[in-house]
Amino acid sequence: MGPGKSQLDALGLAMTSAPNFGLETHHIIEKLRDLDERFGLDIRIATTDSVVAKFRRRPDDAASLAAEIIEFCPDANMAEDLETRLGNLSLDLWWD
Repeated sequence: MGPGKSQLDALGLAMTSAPNFGLETHHIIEKLRDLDERFGLDIRIATTDSVVAKFRRRPDDAASLAAEIIEFCPDANMAEDLETRLGNLSLDLWWD
């Protein structure tokens, strides 16, 4: 990890982006900030093209959240049973 004021600064340090999906670092930070405000989020890993995090609060509607996540990160749909993973508080995002 490096210096920063919030855990989301790790994405800036890693320069996390998804150019194939038109997402720059600030877009990904914006989305994760929204998820953090709604559910609480602990960023575990941030790389140039992926983020691993854990929710602090279980989503009431994992199916709706799964659809939202897939819209933001289509590759997340390849994860085994995304809805179950979200219900277990896990969030794995990557963009190829």
